[in-house]
Amino acid sequence: MPRVLPRHCEAVIRKDSWPKLPLFELLREAGNLEEKELYRTFNYSIGMVLVVPKDSTDDILSRLQGLNEQAYVIGEIVACDEQSERVELV
Repeated sequence: MPRVLPRHCEAVIRKDSWPKLPLFELLREAGNLEEKELYRTFNYSIGMVLVVPKDSTDDILSRLQGLNEQAYVIGEIVACDEQSERVELV
């Protein structure tokens, strides 16, 4: 996500906003990986991220569900200073 955001924006991702596949817990334990590494390297089971205007969220979710796609609102984009992490996991 950091590559698609302007320097003055960061993504605030809610870690509990989508179901995690059990495979990732096995990877974490077998590889002795930190949770942050699962997000950074493996996207923790998120296949694709769409950044859309907040007022379009319901329409986009409805369209995706109509295509039999599972979709979740996983966070939001907020203003930040240029030295921020660019992705905050909460």
